[in-house]
This record gives sequence, structure tokens and C-alpha cells, in this order.
Amino acid sequence: MVINENAIPEKSKNKKNNINKNNESERDRLIYDIVVKRYDQELQITRYLDTKAYNIIGISGIISTLMVIVFGYLFQEHYTLFFVLPICLLIFSVMFSFKACRVKNYAMIDPCALIDLYREKTLKTTLSRYTRTIAEDTIRNYTVNEKKADSIGYASILIVSAITLFFVIALFNWLM
Repeated sequence: MVINENAIPEKSKNKKNNINKNNESERDRLIYDIVVKRYDQELQITRYLDTKAYNIIGISGIISTLMVIVFGYLFQEHYTLFFVLPICLLIFSVMFSFKACRVKNYAMIDPCALIDLYREKTLKTTLSRYTRTIAEDTIRNYTVNEKKADSIGYASILIVSAITLFFVIALFNWLM
């Protein structure tokens, strides 16, 4: 059965257009909400990674202090060089943590520029462009967070290696 467009009353056509506009508006709002939530999540991950890096710095400092104290009790001249290796690994761990903290190239939207740019645009145009901008910023922030996570991963490996090496050297020193 073929429906003739001219046979549909004008009220039905307007109602159909309003439904399509409402669906588009709801869809645009949903996309916007999803993108903004993802952007917020990426900023939360950034805060988490910064906290983790600072914790590694603090733990490395405490462990190196304890190693120096234990080194004073277990001091034997022919093992002195071996006790320096775990301390060096802890120093490198701190350096990688500082590298993770140093990365600060986050993409953010300038609210003043946003107001000036979209002041006279329609809601649909503003929402779509703003959503696209936030999505691009989220991708940039994700890349920065990946670099941070890599540095923190290296720092964690170094700190575990330093502790393991220290205990192996101390055990070997104690057995000899």
C-alpha cells in the first residue's frame, strides 16, 4: 500500500517533524552526556595517576632511608658497592615518578572563548561542536595519561626490583 503525502493532514506532518526534532535533541543530549562523562573520567584518572606517582616518591624515600639504616648494621667492606645498587634503583624510581608528575599538557576548553564563539549559534550547533571539542580533548588527555601510566609502571618495577635486590644482597651478606 502506497501512502500519498498529500493525503496526510497538516497536523500529522507537524507532529511527525516535532517528534523527529525531539528525538534528535535527545540523541544529541545523550551523546553530549556520554562524552562529558568520559572526559570527567579521564580527569579523574589523571588525579589518580598523580596521587600514585607521589605515593611512589614517598615510599621510595622511606625505603631508601630504611636501606641506609640496615646498611649501617650490615656493613662489610667487600659488599658496599652491592648495597648502592638498590639505592640507585630507588633513585631511578623517583625520577620516573617525577616524570609522571611533570606531564601537564592537558586539553581544556576555555569558557570565555566558548561563550564568544557560540553566543549567536543555535543549541544544536553549539552542542555538536562542543561535544566534538570535548571528545578531541579527551583523546589528548588519554594520550597524556598513557605516558603517565607508563612512567609509573617503570617506577613500580624499579622499586620492587630495588627491594628484592636489597633483600638478596642482605641475605647473601648474612650467610657469608
